[in-house]
Amino acid sequence: MNTSPEAAALAVLSEAYRLAPHPTFIIDTHGTVAAANRAALRLWPEVECTDLADSLDTDPEALGEMIDRATGSTVPVLARLDMTQATLSVRLWRLAPLPGLPGPLLVIQGDRSQELAGRFLRAEQLASDAQKRLRKTIDAHERLAEMARMLKERADSDPLTGTLNARAFAAAVGKRLSEAPGALVYLDLNRFKPVNDRFGHAAGDAVLKAIAERLSGCLRGRDLVARIGGDEFAVWVDGACPDDWSGLHTRIAHAVSRPVAWRGNGPGAAVELVVTAAIGTAFAPAEGRAYAALLALADSRMYAGKPAGSFARGIAG
Repeated sequence: MNTSPEAAALAVLSEAYRLAPHPTFIIDTHGTVAAANRAALRLWPEVECTDLADSLDTDPEALGEMIDRATGSTVPVLARLDMTQATLSVRLWRLAPLPGLPGPLLVIQGDRSQELAGRFLRAEQLASDAQKRLRKTIDAHERLAEMARMLKERADSDPLTGTLNARAFAAAVGKRLSEAPGALVYLDLNRFKPVNDRFGHAAGDAVLKAIAERLSGCLRGRDLVARIGGDEFAVWVDGACPDDWSGLHTRIAHAVSRPVAWRGNGPGAAVELVVTAAIGTAFAPAEGRAYAALLALADSRMYAGKPAGSFARGIAG
């Protein structure tokens, strides 16, 4: 226990303010806290023997100016301490010299109502900060969800045509097979390779995109279209049965065989690129309930009826 005259004098002085309802600090002219009462210690438990500006998170220059004013004044100085999350109204006054006190000391006392208002302001600020953090978290979650959706869409899509790819088509049809009957249609383009060889891959890509768009256009919204190979497509027609085969075949064949106009990047006449498709169909559940078996059956029927077809003829440009 410190029994020096200085400590004893401070203890006597502190006792005078110990039960005051307002947060009260005894500081030196440098802003160092020599003592603090109960009300102050409840708000700032470790404030004693620290720099007041640091403990209250306020501007040290502004506090220094207040101390200078109070040191040179014979009456209390009213001021405001702007802290990071609140403002506290205070009174500062210089203590009369007392035996044993270490040099000039000042009392800085916060106004009780303002102190409570400051606490409310701090609480409101904390709530506002929490809401902002929550909003940022929600925004980040939504961005991640959108990125996940886009990545899944890319993972499920053929990058050229935008249709389903082989993996996504197999998964989707596998699910449909347990729900309702339907037809699995396999298409392989005739005379597609000569289009690529003669007019280039850009022309071939234009044909594939056009056919994908036409297949999607001639089917219903619940039906599925996929590019499952270089020049191979597959279609799932929901609810179709063997009696629907003739009309279904005609509709798909017509969509594929319409010419695709192609001019390329150079001058001169355009050409109409014409391909046809060999088509094979398998029906579920009449001919099976497993995707792989139905695809193999449709594939074998497609190859059984694969004729040759023309691929291009010139038109006036």
